[in-house]
Amino acid sequence: MWMNVRFPLAYMHLKRIAEETCKADILLELNTSPTTLPDEYSRTLTRIKLSPPQCRLALRVLTWLTHAKTSLLIPELCEALAIDFADTRPRKDTKPHISMILKSCHGFVVVDSTAGTVELFHFTVKEYLLSLPDMFAGVTVDIPWTCLTFLNYDAFNLPCEDNAGCHDRRSRYTFAAYASSYWADHVRGPSEHRLESCS
Repeated sequence: MWMNVRFPLAYMHLKRIAEETCKADILLELNTSPTTLPDEYSRTLTRIKLSPPQCRLALRVLTWLTHAKTSLLIPELCEALAIDFADTRPRKDTKPHISMILKSCHGFVVVDSTAGTVELFHFTVKEYLLSLPDMFAGVTVDIPWTCLTFLNYDAFNLPCEDNAGCHDRRSRYTFAAYASSYWADHVRGPSEHRLESCS
């Protein structure tokens, strides 16, 4: 359904109303007409930044969804967000739940239940975020390094022995399909020289 959002301004306005818990605030929002789409997006970013812990998660999610080369499945995004550069295997204790991801992003992010993917709710969100010069400054997400860290996990040192082993590995390491398919696209360019100097 998210792909059929024809009126993103109305969607964001109604989303903000739905998040209010005080009757007076709800009435105030109902009597306030939405202005422009950039203004609505700016108000949403302001709300995101009100909670520093949720803000950190939201900005990491928005970084991934803005720069990903294809749609990310829910388990892929959750696993990508849990990767630490010092890890040699995945850590379940740092993997955020999808409900936490959606809550922290205040309507910018939705789940396509048919495809099982996590998406920005409208293409204009990506355009808006990329138009902000300092939007991703200081965000602790390094997509090229994350992909390479994941692919260097101990579990990938040896090839799978058979199809069953391959299937089992794919089910246990859900981010593997994305990382193995797109790591080179993320590394290419300025990141390539930066990572080369770190090796």
